[in-house]
Amino acid sequence: MTTVLITGATGLLGRALTAAYVARGDEVHTAQRRTPTGHPVGVTSHRVDVSDAAGLASLVQRVDPDLVLHLAGALRPEPGAADMTQTNVGGTANLLAALARQPAPAALVTASSERAYAPGNGQPLTERHPLAGRGLYGSTKAEADRLTREAGRDGLAAAVLRLSNTYGPDDPVTGRIVPSIVRSVATRAPLHLRSAGAAKRDFLHIADAVAAYLAVGERLLCAPQDVTGRAFNVGTGVGHSVLELVELAAVLAGVELTIDGSDPATGDDEDRLLDAALIASVTGWVPTVALEDGLAAMLAAGRAGLVDVSRS
Repeated sequence: MTTVLITGATGLLGRALTAAYVARGDEVHTAQRRTPTGHPVGVTSHRVDVSDAAGLASLVQRVDPDLVLHLAGALRPEPGAADMTQTNVGGTANLLAALARQPAPAALVTASSERAYAPGNGQPLTERHPLAGRGLYGSTKAEADRLTREAGRDGLAAAVLRLSNTYGPDDPVTGRIVPSIVRSVATRAPLHLRSAGAAKRDFLHIADAVAAYLAVGERLLCAPQDVTGRAFNVGTGVGHSVLELVELAAVLAGVELTIDGSDPATGDDEDRLLDAALIASVTGWVPTVALEDGLAAMLAAGRAGLVDVSRS
């Protein structure tokens, strides 16, 4: 049995990974700033902010994990919370320092993002593409990414996963486009876009994201030389614009979706796709959930009342 510690476990990915490791029979601990709701039975939750170096070090010492999945991060500034640099960069540095003090340091997978990359040419980006994150979120994720890979080169069994736009049921981030579409279908409310909607995005189902984490986590524990100090893209390499996504959802649901406007000046008009050939070659991971299937399942659940659309 593996002892797993998951930071930032209240998000879409954190909840799904918590459930996956519980289902495997592992001992699962979670760390988050707020008391979580809806965790599976058998999970030990700890209220710790990763920007609190002493508190995080104490938790790592008490839990003594074999594997840490570092998902904690700020998407945007929040009132009363540590700023994004303290959370995304400082929190990662604090965790690395805490792991370094373990007699037998845990393996580590740090969550990065396609937004850590510099702008590309519209083609799927490989891991060789330079990092120069867009905006404060992207730049702080790029730095956390670098710190983790550097620790891997210094001897810690550590790897980075750079995920594309992940979607799935029970997403607590209400502003993401897929849950927004599900809510619009379920409530018949008009949909407001935060961009012109023409740029293509790489949509990854949560089940595929979880499978990638499981694959890399297992390699770190059993064959660390394959993945330590490396970053891996996790995406489909297939692009769909937001407008195409809206059209697909309307067809799948058999309804008309009304767009009541957009804010193109605040949106991101660059195509962002990820080439995931590297993780496939090293671990055998490939995405298995087609966008049409994943979206159809969410729409069906939302319309049946199985998804809390007020939170989706």
